[in-house]
Parts: sequence; structure tokens; C-alpha cells
Amino acid sequence: MIEDLLAQIKTWRDSGHEVVLSLDANQDVYEGELASALSEAPYHMCCMLQQAVGAKAPNSHFRGSKPITTIFGSNGLTVGDGMAYPHWYGVGDHRVFVIEVSAASLFGGNYPTIGAPSARTLNCKVSRCREQYNSVLKALCDRHKMHEKLLALKCLDEDVTPAQYQLLHNKWDNELGDFMASAEEQCTKFKSSQIEYSPTVGIFIKRRSILKWILRWYDGKVPDTRNLIRAARRNNVVNPLTTSREDIEARLVACIGHLMELKKIAPELRRKHLLQCLIKAKERGDDKAVAEILRIRRKECDRKRQRGIDVVVKPGKGRMVMAVQVSENGELTTYDTHEDIVRVVNSKIGQRYKLGHRSPLSAGQLAEEIGQFAEKEAAASILDGTYEFPPGTDAALIELLKEAAALKQEFDEMDNVDSGRLTVEDFVEFWHSAREETSSSDSGRHFGHYIAASDDPELAILHVESMNIAASYGLPLNRWKSALTVLLEKVMGNQLIEKLRAICLLEADFNWWLRITFARKMMARIRRQGHIPLEQFATAGKCPIDGTMCKQLGFFDRANTLHFPAVMNSVDAEQCYDAVNHSATSLAMQAYGMSIEQVCVYLSAMCDMIYHVKTAFKRDEVGFSGSNTGSIVPYDPDSRALVPLNYFNGLGQGSGGAPPAWQVVSSLILGAYKRNGYGMQSRCAWSRTTKNIASILFVDDCDLLHMALSGLVSLVQFLVFVQHALYLWARLLQVTGGDLKQVKSFWYLIAFKFVRGVPSQRPLSELPKFKLYIPQHDGTDVPIEMIDVRVAKKTLGVYTCPDSTPKSRSSKNRATKQLQSMVEKGTVWRKRVDGSRLITRDRWYSFFKQTKLSMSYGLVPIMDPPEVVTSSFQALYFMMLPALGVNRYITMGWRMLPAKYQGLGLPNMALEKLAMSLSWLQRFWGVSEGAGHVVREAYERLQIETGLEGNIFLRSYKRYGILASHTWYKILWEYLDHFNITLELDDSLTVPRARERDRVFMEEVVRTMDRSEWVAINRMRKKMKIYFFSQLSHCDGQTIRDSVINGKTPIPSLIEFSHEEPTNQDRRLWQKALRVVTSPNYRFQIPLGYTLREPYDRVIWYTTAARDHLLQVDQESKKSSLYVSEDNGRRTRGGTAYRCTGRSAELTAEYTQFASVTEASDDRVVLRGTRRCSASISPNTCLIFKAQIGNCLATPLSRSRTFARAAVGRMNLLDTLPDVQMRGVQRCFMSPWTYCATFFPRLTWTDGLSTASLRISNTEVKRR
Repeated sequence: MIEDLLAQIKTWRDSGHEVVLSLDANQDVYEGELASALSEAPYHMCCMLQQAVGAKAPNSHFRGSKPITTIFGSNGLTVGDGMAYPHWYGVGDHRVFVIEVSAASLFGGNYPTIGAPSARTLNCKVSRCREQYNSVLKALCDRHKMHEKLLALKCLDEDVTPAQYQLLHNKWDNELGDFMASAEEQCTKFKSSQIEYSPTVGIFIKRRSILKWILRWYDGKVPDTRNLIRAARRNNVVNPLTTSREDIEARLVACIGHLMELKKIAPELRRKHLLQCLIKAKERGDDKAVAEILRIRRKECDRKRQRGIDVVVKPGKGRMVMAVQVSENGELTTYDTHEDIVRVVNSKIGQRYKLGHRSPLSAGQLAEEIGQFAEKEAAASILDGTYEFPPGTDAALIELLKEAAALKQEFDEMDNVDSGRLTVEDFVEFWHSAREETSSSDSGRHFGHYIAASDDPELAILHVESMNIAASYGLPLNRWKSALTVLLEKVMGNQLIEKLRAICLLEADFNWWLRITFARKMMARIRRQGHIPLEQFATAGKCPIDGTMCKQLGFFDRANTLHFPAVMNSVDAEQCYDAVNHSATSLAMQAYGMSIEQVCVYLSAMCDMIYHVKTAFKRDEVGFSGSNTGSIVPYDPDSRALVPLNYFNGLGQGSGGAPPAWQVVSSLILGAYKRNGYGMQSRCAWSRTTKNIASILFVDDCDLLHMALSGLVSLVQFLVFVQHALYLWARLLQVTGGDLKQVKSFWYLIAFKFVRGVPSQRPLSELPKFKLYIPQHDGTDVPIEMIDVRVAKKTLGVYTCPDSTPKSRSSKNRATKQLQSMVEKGTVWRKRVDGSRLITRDRWYSFFKQTKLSMSYGLVPIMDPPEVVTSSFQALYFMMLPALGVNRYITMGWRMLPAKYQGLGLPNMALEKLAMSLSWLQRFWGVSEGAGHVVREAYERLQIETGLEGNIFLRSYKRYGILASHTWYKILWEYLDHFNITLELDDSLTVPRARERDRVFMEEVVRTMDRSEWVAINRMRKKMKIYFFSQLSHCDGQTIRDSVINGKTPIPSLIEFSHEEPTNQDRRLWQKALRVVTSPNYRFQIPLGYTLREPYDRVIWYTTAARDHLLQVDQESKKSSLYVSEDNGRRTRGGTAYRCTGRSAELTAEYTQFASVTEASDDRVVLRGTRRCSASISPNTCLIFKAQIGNCLATPLSRSRTFARAAVGRMNLLDTLPDVQMRGVQRCFMSPWTYCATFFPRLTWTDGLSTASLRISNTEVKRR
């Protein structure tokens, strides 16, 4: 060990470096082996502490007697002072040593010069500053006739060329910018934030400024001294020009020293100053001043408190870069000067903005015909569907453009009247709520200018009309083509250029125009016309949790319930915003109804953009653009040549138009993908509503969903189908300029095995060794990793996996990966708070305002039982309570009891999970599109799987939960039962009966059979596709079908059932159950009545009153076959026989009876019975929530009269409106009455001595 250390130090010394070695040597640092070796050549190192203090280091360990710890240094270092602290100082059991080393001897003394950021003078939160700014700017605009000039610019002659227009408009805009800067300078003065202001502090700050002013006069930099003398007289600075320079410098030092002394009591002086101002304002009745002073006090108090909390709780923030590291030939090269950083960054980021040239739309005949921004006539022909593609055009590109044409035609057929002009109302609405601290604008026209202008209609009109003129011509201002690129460290200390975050700061008004034009107006129009795909979750009204829930409910749970093979490809679009081709973007936006002028303003500005890199040193004045960063050279198939392209593509990181632009491009890709027949058919189990859900999309994250149509499909054939789908998706992305990132892509294969009839997902070791490949732009195909179904991966911020079945109770850690990550957030917070100087009150504040909210993210989709959630968080609370100043052995009841009942009020995360789940469920219940369809489909699937009638959630989970697979709805059911909460759904969600006196089969089974036999019987029921008794019998409603009795041939049904593989024992139990629920001879004791609706069988037989022929109708495919009687309608002992004619026929009014038949041969059937038809009924789909809150704390504490009265009650939540938004729990834990009244907003809660009511909209239900 010592030899390795000495060898490394020798390498450093031989390279000419100085070495500082601080270590615990576990041996005498003066007489030990290591000390002797370091003192000789080539090391020449000695104890620097001895050099500093003139004596040897004392004993290091508090129980030891020898110095075993010190700081060694090489002989080239210059040592100053030193200090050896007592043992009680600091943490640990060793002394703390501090040594002062000369910077010149350590690293040459070349400290980097950090550029000071320029401060803003305008502060719109102060009404005085805002009004002064507007007044000055209006005066300047009126004096220079800016409104008249803008009107003249608007009314230019038609013969004015675009170049002449741009020259005039830019000249006007530059003039306005000068006036805005001048108005900002005059609105207020700079404020020093180094010391809190008060009149006493202000006196010395002014004197310091005047003394520095006098020194500048001595340097000859103040030609006119009249203002200097006047300021000195006002601030009691005597003899400003006759005092010697040495005295002035001495007085300046004394003034600064006094300020440092005042800094200790400045907070108290500030508090007294604001209090005196408040008293005076109240005395003179100035309500406006009172409100402003109170705002200042509250803001300063909150900021000071939050700053102290953030220093402890939040991880360190990465700073602006002072150096970058680049991997070159396997070695890291560090660049630490401003010039080198700018050169490297310009090259790397500049190439990223040219990735869009990889698209076939950047070269070739098609690219020349449509234009750079798809502004030529050929682009219009493509969108009209009349364009003939040149030979050799990429097949994926043709599919994408055909989808754009189809979308354009659908969009044009709808009401699409929108001028696209911005209004003053748009301007005021946005800027009134904008965050002033947002960084923007390389020109200096920051957010504050436009926030102030939104208070003045004249200034607002000036800005709005200027942007409307630019949009009408399709030509952006030159100022909009300049952006500031700020490099930040994602992880503190990580300077790899691939790990740096490049923030592009566009001009504030340009970015606002992009937000309003595309993000608001375009997306609102698309949403209004129903063209947002249900797979898109990065849109208004949706969040990542919605996407996670749709994946859990609509895909994982569906596969786990139906036992069909399924595949999920999680693929990541590399550089999705920066790699988008402008032609593809323009075509997508035009397909959605945007004008070419609006599109050209956006894309031409991004194309000609000049990016100025800002490092910690300074701003790069030259910048980089498409012409000075090299070129991506695409292959031109027409000319067989390489065509260099020296302009930028991409949408711009930080651009307000990038998210909507990427959304329409990805929607176009999704539409072309689905038109080729790919995607998962999601069909409701009995209402048969069907949606094609192809993926879960959230910006660059995409989960492609594939599910086989049955459980009997060949797994290899299914995987080949998945490979074709994945390849098409990748190619569609590539023709837009993008690419799939291999390292971030993976896939799950869900395949089932049946052991004694019990299904389970196959682990990775039992799956076929099949590889899925994705194409790359370099022409290669690379594989993506297949993940085991029990390994959770993080997507959309949540850990999920297909198989989340709970581990056995004997397992040490039963919590899922997502639950562990939530608990880990609390553990990290505890470690940061523990040992910090935060007072207890601030720790509690930080926990509830920061940590609890962070831990609650992802609470809805977790698949852990309530006892696992409770135990996991109780273990966290046990470790956390000492940091909050509470005995950790306090019982669970007191931990979660609300504070108003003398408890700690810690959140019951299991109850939080239930409340947030109900909140999410109500958001989408009754909605026919998107997540609403998934919610309905999953619930119907639960009904059919359990085989029970009506509302499943009203039943006991402990008794009936064995009938359901491990799904999200089953977890919700368990939580409802655990907390004794009743969730009532509308009766119309009950599966409609097909006949009078019809009964649900499993209802009779659970009533008459032993509970240990339910699962096997239910497995056979699903195998035979039975839900009602009417599906067991022939048309006579009394005799059970032979195929049902033998349990081998299932009956094709319109209801979707799971794939099952029952055992012979299951079949024997099935026959036993049939005898028990019917009779020993398999006949119903009470026959079924009249037909109420068409049977649920997929194949229905009809006959006429004369029974001369039969009609077979397949309700799924809508195909029919006509059978004619062989005996002219005569009934024989074996039944009337009919033979297939091979012809189809229409289902007309003459077919008045249903028929039952048995197959005699392939084309011959025998009639068994008939039943008269009657009108069918259609199910309703509305929801009524009704929650009965039971005792939420099963502890002796809850038996007290006070708490029990607050905890036990009945609450009715009645609301059939699908748009009710329940925003989650507002408090950590409350009594059930308070809890439910809080997490359901828009509810009015009243409580009295005898009754309490919960009011939702216009419905009121009372609790007795």
C-alpha cells in the first residue's frame, strides 16, 4: 500500500508538480516508515504543520499519544500560518488541521477572472419603478413619433421588397430598444444586497460612494466637481477636495470597517425601519403603501428563511462552466480558458444543430422542389395529395407525407377560422403572470420591460403591432436571430461536455410570440377539433403520471389479466428538439392549419440564429452560426454527390415553439405508424368500445405497445411483427432528422407460463433469445437490451415493470422499486438535515413543503399493499423523528394524528395513496377519449375477470380478492377495504343481462361453493367464456350445452375473456359446480325468460317463424351464412337438419327467432331449439362516487370519544360531471371528515351538531 502511494507521488514529482498529502498514516508521522521515505529524494516532503507553527503536531486521535495524522508538502511550497484544533472541534475522533499555503507556489497564483453579471435596474414588483419606466418610455415614443412610424411601416406599398421592409423594420426596432434601455436607466437606482438596508446603513453606504468618488477625482477622472461637492455637503463629508489623498483613503477604510460592524445588526435595523414605515403609512391612511410594505416584509422574511433551508436541503447547484472536458482518443482533455471553451462548445453544439440535415428532405429532387421551409408549390401539392414522388424516394418518407396530406384534408373540413394575429389581450394576459426573474434576451430587453408595458395600453399596442407586422411578412427581426447559450453543470463538478446543460436564451418578445402563436393558439385549435392523439401526454391537461397510469392500467394490467403475449419497446429520441428537420416541421405545422408566413418567421430565425456562448468568464462576442461551425454533409441520391449544408436546423432548446412543434411532428409520425396497422387494440370487455393505443408519448420518451390478439399466437411470429413495427417507427423518426438512442432504449417481453393452471410471467432465462434491432443513421442496425419483467425501469419519473406481483411475506424487502425510491428521498433529506444548523421549526416546514411533495410524486401508480407502504414509511419516520426534535419511539397513532388533536400530523402515505388514486380516477371517469377509455376498459376487465356482478368495490377484498389478478384496480380495492371506505359506482356499470331471470354464474358459485374451490372454477369459467347463465344454455333457457359440460371447447363470445389453461382437476370441479348451481342432470330448475337483448355469443343463429332456413351471423366480422332445411322444415327424432348453401344473406325482419344448433358436420347443423327475439338495450356509462369513511386509524387512540366523533361518518360524493378536477391531498393527515373535504376541491363542507353535508355542484347529500 505504501509502495503504491510512493510510486504515484514519484510520478507527480518527476512531472514537475508540487504535492500536498493529507492522511491518517496510522504510524508516527515523524519517525515512521512513510515519513522517512517522504523526506528523501525524489520526494523531498515534510510536515507543513511543523513549518507553520514551529512545533511538531500533537497526538491526533483523542485516545492516542502519538501524532499519526498530518499534512505533508513538497519543498517547493510556501507555508504560512497553521492551526491544530482541539479534539472536540468538528466531527470525528481526530484533530482538525488547517494550513495556509501560498497560491503562487501551489498553482502559480493565476486565479481565473470571473465575469460579473450585469444587474437589472427595472423591478416591476415595485409600482413606483414600473410607473416611472412607463412614463419615460411613453414620453420618448411620443417625442420621436414611434406610433406614426409603425403605422407607416404597416402601410408600405406592395412594391417594397422584403429586404427594404426588413431594413425599415429593424431600424424602427433598434430605435425602440434604445428608448427602452434609456427608460430603464431612469426608473430607479441600483441596490446593494450585501447588507440589509436601513437609514443608518444608508448613511455609510453613501459616504463610501462619495469617498470613492473623491479618489476618482484625484485620479483625474472627474472633470466637473460641482455634483461631487454638493453630494459631500449633503452627507456631511467635510473638505472633500482639500483633504489629502492619504486621509481620504484612511476615512474610506474606516467607513468600510464601520459597515462591516453594522452588518451584524443590519437585520434588526432593517426590521425596525420597515416597522416605522408601516406605522407612518397607517397613520396617514395610505393603504397602498401599507400593502407594499407588508409585501416587502413578507418577501424578505420568506426569502431569508427559504435560503437557509435550501442551503441544507437541496443538492449543490452546478455553476456556469469554467472548464470543459472532452474525450479525445480515449483520454480526457481539459480546456480551461475562455477561448478554448468557446471553440470546443461552438464545434460540439453547432454540429448538434445540424443533425436535421440527415433527413432525406435536406437533399435531392424532393428537397429542391419543396424548399428549405416547405414554402414552394410542391409542398402545397404534397398536402393536397396530388404530388407524384420522384423514383427512389424513401418509403418511410412517403408514408409520413401521405399522413400529412390525410391530416390536412381532415383539418380543412373543419371550422378553422383563425387569423393568427396577436391581440393586446394576449399580451396583457401573458405578461401580467410572467415570472420577472426569468433570464432571456441577449439584447438586454428582459422580461421586466414587457411586464411593465402590459400595464400601459399604448406601449402594449406598440409591441403587439410590431410582431404582427413581422408575422404578416414572414420575416423575423434581426434581433430575433441572436441568442445567448449558457452552459451549466447538470451535476456539480462534472465538466464533461456531453453532461453540460446548454440553455438557449432567445429574445423575450420573440419567445412570447412563439408561445402564443404555436403553444397556445395552434394547440388550442388542434385540441378543440379533437386531433391530439390519445397517446400524447406532453400536452395541456395531462401530466407524466397520466402516461404512467395509462401504461399500467391499459398495458401491463391488460396483459396480466388476459395472459396474452405482449411487448413494450421503450425508445428514446436522441436530441429530439435539435435534430428536427425544418421542412418536416413546416409540413407538419401546415397540415395542422398554420400559415406559411407564421412558420417561416419561426424557422428562418432558427436557421440563421447566431449563438453567443456565455461562460463563467464572459460572453463570446463573435458567436457561432451555421456558416462557421462546419457542415453536416448529406448524401444526395439524385446527383450521387455530397452536398454541404451550412445552415442550422432544429427547434431551439428553451424556445416556446419547440414543444408544440415537436408535438405535431411526433403526432405525424404516430399517425403514419398507426395507418400501417401497428398498435395495440384496446377493447372494453363487454361494452366493446375499441381504441388503437400505439404508444405512450412524452416529448422524447416513447413506449411502443404491442399485444397479441389471443393467447395462442406463435411467439416467434409475434416478435417478428414487433420488429417490423419498431423498424418502421425508427425510420419515420429518421426521415424527420431524428434517431433512436441505443443506450437509453430497452424492451420487455411479456409471455406467460401455466403451472397447475396458475399463470405467471416467464423470467428472462425462460424467454427465447430473440433480439430487437433499431436502425441508425450510419446505416447499421444495433440491438437494444431486453429487460427481465421483474426489473423496474424509470420512465416518466416513475419506476414501473410488467410483473409487480408482491414478493413473499418472508422476503426481507417486499417494497417495489418505486416505493423504495420514494423512501430514499426522505432518507436523503434526513441525512442532510441531521447535524445541520436548521432550527426545528424550519425542519418541519421543509419536510411538509418540500420533502413530502417530492415523496408523493409517483404515489398513484405504485403497486404495493397498504401494509407495505405503511411499514416502509414508518421505518423512515423512526429514523427521521430525532432530526425533527421528537422521540422516535412515539407510537404510530400519535405520529399521524392531526396536530389539532395533539398529534404530529405526519402523513399517512397509504391513505394519501388512496386519496390521490380516487382523485386521479375521478378526473378521467366518464371521459370517452384518452385515459378515460383506459379507465373504463380496465374496470370492465376486472368485472369479467372476477365474474362478479355490479360494483366490485362494495365487496370484501379479503373474501373476494382471490378472484382478481394483481392489477392497479385490485390494489385500489385493497386500499378501500383496508380503510373501510365505500366507493359506489352507478348501477349502469353492471353488465346488461341477456334474458329475463338471467343470473351471473360466479354469484351462484360464491354463494353455494366452498371458497377454496372458487379460483379453479373461475379459471374454467374464463376458459369457457361464461359470465351469465344464458351463455350456458341453449335457446330453450333450460338445457346446458354439451360443449359447456365437457369443458373443452369454449364458446366464442363478444365478451373478452383471458387465456387460461385449466387442469383436469379444474374440469372436475367445473362439472361439480354446474350440477350444484343447476341440477344433477344439468338442467335449470327455473328456465330463463324472454330475450332482452342479443346474446353475447359471437356467432348467433336466427330462423324464421316457419323454420324453413337458418341464418348464421358472426357479430364480430359481420359475415353471414344461409342454411336451408333438408327435411322441408319437418322435425325428426334427431332434430331438423340444415345444410349450408355457401351464400350470405341480410338479416331482415323475417328472422324473428333466435336458434340453437349442434354441428353434425362441417356444413350441416341440427336445430335444438328457438326463442323469440326482442329489442336490445344499451348500457349507460356514468359514475357516481359515494365514499363512506370508516375508522382510518386502527389504534386504541381512535377509540376516544373526541377522535372517534371526528373519524367516523358517512360522506356522499355525487358528481356525474367528467371534468371535475381533484388536485390531490392538501394536508399530510387529517381526520377522515377533514381529509375528504380537503382533497376534493370545489366542495363546500359544513358541520353542525347533528348533521353534516358535503356539497358538490348542485347535489347535496346529508350525513346523519
